[in-house]
Amino acid sequence: MDKEQLKLNLEQRKWAYYSLRNDLHVIKDKLHNIKNNRGHSPAFKVLSSALDVFQEQVDRDYYRYEKRIGSRINNDIAMELQQALNRERKLREQLESKVKEASESSGLFIKYVREKLKF
Repeated sequence: MDKEQLKLNLEQRKWAYYSLRNDLHVIKDKLHNIKNNRGHSPAFKVLSSALDVFQEQVDRDYYRYEKRIGSRINNDIAMELQQALNRERKLREQLESKVKEASESSGLFIKYVREKLKF
């Protein structure tokens, strides 16, 4: 996938995770409203703990996904930079060989002229 598609997928996933996190927060608020009026039963405490754990898991999943996509985008950028560097190295090598050839041929020409003119 290209970088734009990855960023679009990341934004869509971001909103899905935020929506789920928001829903969990609303459920937890409703649970606390009921809990304040009914007392502190073990079932409410277990459900509250389960919602906390689930909310943490959602956060960890999103951050892991975000990190993986970011790494993939960075790897694509690094690959493009490496390819550009390789192209520049190849071009530099070609230019260096032409400069060497030109210096050798000009040196040979000067040597030829000196031999003919007996310098």
